[in-house]
Amino acid sequence: MFKRISLIFTLLLLVACTNSKPALQKVDQARNITEDKPTLVETEQDDELEEFIEFVLEDEVIRVNLTAVPILQQYLMGSKDRNKEIERMSIYPLFQENKDSVDSEDETFSEPVYLLEFSCYQSACSYLLLNQNQKNHAFLIADLATWENVQLSPKGSKVLLTFSREVKTQITNNIVVVDLMNWERLPLQNETNDLSLTPYKWVIPTVEWINDEQISVTIKDGPPNKTDESTTTSSEPFIHVTISFKKE
Repeated sequence: MFKRISLIFTLLLLVACTNSKPALQKVDQARNITEDKPTLVETEQDDELEEFIEFVLEDEVIRVNLTAVPILQQYLMGSKDRNKEIERMSIYPLFQENKDSVDSEDETFSEPVYLLEFSCYQSACSYLLLNQNQKNHAFLIADLATWENVQLSPKGSKVLLTFSREVKTQITNNIVVVDLMNWERLPLQNETNDLSLTPYKWVIPTVEWINDEQISVTIKDGPPNKTDESTTTSSEPFIHVTISFKKE
């Protein structure tokens, strides 16, 4: 377990790496596909050998270019059995083109976005967010966690993801908001009170969009474990706060 945490910490240093090649490629489904599990595929282009992880989904076949996703490439290089680790991976299409699914006359992010799950230990995994933009690749948005939910903002410019983690027998949560237009994770600012939304500190039953710049968060009152001295001790069992994403 400690070895895994050390490996993931090292991989975090690779998130900022860039590459000129797209992270995702769609594959022609007309060819014969016999394997429904994720597989390692090698291709040669311009005398250069490239490695991909191929995922067969219900309506499409996509490949993740390992050269374009250094964090995933380095993780597999450090694995004892690459094929076994690849077979344990999953990829989820969060949404496809959304121009017709949001209520907005403004410019919206219209490219497919995927969540790749890897490096699972029991029920806790690491998660990469990917799209098909050639300039923007993948970045790590959660580690040692379980993905719970995803919500696209009303105008389609941002995406909200909720993750959970078991902390001292209590399931706690973390909220991640990503600006899809600029492809960056946004800081969360509590506009209601001084309560800090420290990752995996609180039980968060519900989160929902107010508009593209704010979300409403419901927090279970009191710390998830008795050893935590920071508590709110209100008369209500839940606390409702408004969160914004103003950049510093």
